[in-house]
Amino acid sequence: MINLLPPEVKREFRAGRVNTLLIKYLITMAVAAVAIMAVFGVSLILNERNKADYTLLRQDSEKQLGKLNEIKAQVQQFNANVDRVKGIYSKELILSNAVVSISKALPPGAIIGTISLDAAQIDKPLSLTIQTDSFNKGAIVKENFEISGVFKDIKLGGITGDPRTSTGQYPYTVNITATLKPEALKSQAATPPEGGAQP
Repeated sequence: MINLLPPEVKREFRAGRVNTLLIKYLITMAVAAVAIMAVFGVSLILNERNKADYTLLRQDSEKQLGKLNEIKAQVQQFNANVDRVKGIYSKELILSNAVVSISKALPPGAIIGTISLDAAQIDKPLSLTIQTDSFNKGAIVKENFEISGVFKDIKLGGITGDPRTSTGQYPYTVNITATLKPEALKSQAATPPEGGAQP
């Protein structure tokens, strides 16, 4: 029956079908375009939100980094102070230990008369006087100083005094010159001389 239609009608049917397909394609393309635009818009919104979040995160990170840099600077300053203290402590000379060491080197019947200690001149010869109750103890003091290991370059300057004219318990004065060993003053390591000379 269709074959009996005139050619113009057949062309109109074909054109109608083509138009219908074109309309379907256009509708599909429009829906796809709307979907693409919606996806693009959502992506743009999410991107802006992520950008804002990233900006806040970066600012927070910069603040945290600033705090860490402050802490790092404080730690470096603390380490520098510790290094300075170590340097000072390694050079520290405990002068009170020198007095203890000298006292330990004295035999019974001998006491320190005069002594002058100066940390700035600790490596220079030290002059001191020892009061004794016996003339012979001057040599014993010198020998004990040598045994103690706290002194070097020990010299006996002389022994003066006369028990007949002195009323004190220690009438003799022993003059000694000796140089303290700095390493012996860093800790109280000096001990009484083992087997040292005794009166």
